[in-house]
Amino acid sequence: MDPQPGRPNSQVQLVHPGHLLRPYLAGVTQATTKLEGVLQSLQSIGNTQFATIYYAATSVLDNLPALYRIYQTKEIDTKGTPLPSIVAEALDETTELVNILEPFACALLCLESTRSSLSDVYFFWLGALAALDHHFKSQNCLLLPQDWGRLHCIALKRFNKAINDAPTDGYVTAFFLDPRYHDVAIYASSNACSRQATVLPPVDCPQTSNPQQLNKYILNCVQKQLFAMLKAELEAAKDIPHHPLHAYSQDALVAKEQLREQLDCYYWADQQFLSQYLMPNQSALQYWRSQKQFEHMFILAHLAEKLFSILPNSMCNKCAGSRLTYLYSKLQTRLDANSMIKQIQFMQWESLVNGLFSKRQEKKLPVLFRFSDLPSNFQPNCQADKDASKIAPALEDKCGDEWLDCSRAAAPIADTSNNKEDTRFEDIINLTLQELLALFSSYNSSMHAADSESHLPHGTKGLEGVSKESKGPQRAIWRARDINWD
Repeated sequence: MDPQPGRPNSQVQLVHPGHLLRPYLAGVTQATTKLEGVLQSLQSIGNTQFATIYYAATSVLDNLPALYRIYQTKEIDTKGTPLPSIVAEALDETTELVNILEPFACALLCLESTRSSLSDVYFFWLGALAALDHHFKSQNCLLLPQDWGRLHCIALKRFNKAINDAPTDGYVTAFFLDPRYHDVAIYASSNACSRQATVLPPVDCPQTSNPQQLNKYILNCVQKQLFAMLKAELEAAKDIPHHPLHAYSQDALVAKEQLREQLDCYYWADQQFLSQYLMPNQSALQYWRSQKQFEHMFILAHLAEKLFSILPNSMCNKCAGSRLTYLYSKLQTRLDANSMIKQIQFMQWESLVNGLFSKRQEKKLPVLFRFSDLPSNFQPNCQADKDASKIAPALEDKCGDEWLDCSRAAAPIADTSNNKEDTRFEDIINLTLQELLALFSSYNSSMHAADSESHLPHGTKGLEGVSKESKGPQRAIWRARDINWD
């Protein structure tokens, strides 16, 4: 973590129950929050610090009225660290910390859904970066340019490590093949016009509408990823008679050219054409499964189905597993699997309805020492521990406060003109796009409908393959290993 946001983190820990006498403070805080009408209690910082710091900071901000009442009534001795001095020093910094971590925490929460896919991971990453960039450039940002420039570099470094430097380009390819994001022109940035791809429509498919201007680098990544998947599928299909692509494994060159044409047809299809098959609340996986019935889209649909069948995280499985363990271990029932699934779904739904209020009402044991006075020798020393400001290691770093240079650089850190990763990202993604800003901010986006009303011509719907008179060396059968897939 950056040393600048680490300061409000230590301030959050000072007012956290872990640094005070927990039973007594919990009782006083719970009673005071009821008087103030605060539904959320103080949250602790867990092992996964990235998101839990956000929830702990928001709980401190929400409980400030209750903490002020406790301080004014002198129910807790705060001689060590008076509450007004803490709040006056850290209120703005804690608010800034919440504004920075909020889009990432919301993205993590949304991606825990069982319907999330690789394309959602990519889109939510971009939405979080867009919200962060919009906040840094707004008048509400209290950070100096060198400070928010440092944080901006941190976010881009993590994005490049997870997406751009990943072993495969599955995230980018899934985003391109997701029909819900087909008209979201995230790559149409003005400073990348010289690098935009000039993809021509197929011969039998005249230009009907102007699709999103893909960056040439991104389009090559998508094409290479699909070709690599097709090569692996054809090599596996030649020994499996019931494989869906077994017939195409006899001549891999025909399969490659058909995939290229199907990819171009999907690239030039407008949203009105795709909406004929995309039903409301239909996922990308369900859409591509429905496209497998058409021969002219079968190969692309087969590869897209495998791509969208990947579950990007296991959080939903862990939640369901914990629910299942709770039902079986506590109740020892002999329910069948379907009944157990329905009970788990009901428990998850019930937790979403007034979850915070329900948890507060379900407390069974009363809090000890609610309004009792404790001897002075039992009262804690509220001074911060020496190790309170230490930060746990982040990812593969040796020390959490050393993965970035803590010393101030001579040049402004916001100037990232010489940063290769920054330049690559800024040249590709348009962070001012309305669809990205509308994900995690109060920015009111206005969706612009496409002006084009044309469809793909009927000639492209009956596309069955490429002609045998293709360019290149003439050969009867082309195996997958004999073709240049680059």
